Amino acid sequence: MRLILTNHNPQLQYRQAMIDITTSTCTLDEKLEIKLEQLFHLSEFSHPLFSAVPIPRQDDFFHYEYDDIEGLLQAGIRVYATLIHADNPLTAQFKINPSPHFHYAQNTRAMYFSIHSHRPAEELVTIKQFEGLISHLHHYPFKFIEEVVINDQFTIHDLPAQVNGDALFYQQPQALELLKTPVDLRRLELRYISPMIGFGVFSRTVIKKNEHLFIYCGIKKMINRGNMAYVFEHEKDCLNMDIDARQYGNITRFINHAAATHPAANPEALAANITSMPYYLNGIELVVYSTNRDIACGEQLLVDYGQPFFQKTLPYQFNQQGKIINNDSKMLFSHFYHKSRELRIMAAHDIKKAQRYLYVRIFIVLVLFFVLLESLNFL
Repeated sequence: MRLILTNHNPQLQYRQAMIDITTSTCTLDEKLEIKLEQLFHLSEFSHPLFSAVPIPRQDDFFHYEYDDIEGLLQAGIRVYATLIHADNPLTAQFKINPSPHFHYAQNTRAMYFSIHSHRPAEELVTIKQFEGLISHLHHYPFKFIEEVVINDQFTIHDLPAQVNGDALFYQQPQALELLKTPVDLRRLELRYISPMIGFGVFSRTVIKKNEHLFIYCGIKKMINRGNMAYVFEHEKDCLNMDIDARQYGNITRFINHAAATHPAANPEALAANITSMPYYLNGIELVVYSTNRDIACGEQLLVDYGQPFFQKTLPYQFNQQGKIINNDSKMLFSHFYHKSRELRIMAAHDIKKAQRYLYVRIFIVLVLFFVLLESLNFL
């Protein structure tokens, strides 16, 4: 495992050090090989990682708990500071998680909600109400969070083969601002689309092109395949961690897919109006959603999931009204059955429109029953 550091000493006798953590050696300017311990005492070479505080050892783990976002953003620095100073880095085991003092944003807000994909929302649901609904629909607990949280255990063998140590001290300010700013839910609404897709996110206002909207929130951890439905795979995360929004996530979890360009075979299908881009805070990779064109009021937000996501299934396509235009007609009975079930669950969680929808259906069934009964009596 290699760590690349640039000399911060203005004398610049040596420009770069490539540390091989597995052998505790270092190569200066790709020429001079020395022991890692010698690098720390070399006055001609300095780097902020040398003065970073290593993680203290607790039992069998180097255990790092953080109290806030600032502490979370120190995770990569603390891990690599530990590795360069560890007596035996190959056996080092790390555990990173939020402390009991970590403060999750208190979600006392509400969001706009519609049970129809093609009708604007007229109802507000609380975050707590929505958490209960999603947990009931998916059969596992879901919590709406507006943070990115690291919670995992790993060893040096799980980390990237090479890391740019300078990136551990670099921040992109747009990502930091978004990470500390709750999403303005008044600009958005959730609409129920279908049992197969679930929900979609729609705009309640005009959103201008090139606006940084929000961060894909969830749990950062090392994913060993399995259920990847809500996982954003990393590109250059310093800890090799992906972001999983399956059980913890914000409104970005519900943004559906569309191809980056208009499908030539179906001109009615919408292309993605959102672009996902990796941003970095101290080597920790976050995913920022930004608009790639103006988004009209009432339009669905769509992002390209990438081709690997659809290795086993075909992607659904949406039109301007938010309806699916490539539905499988053979699945109509199953669709109506599962939709009825999910509307009953929504009604149980006090979604007023779902309750009204079910009352109307019951009324229609009763009317038809009495009409049929009267016709039989007439015969």
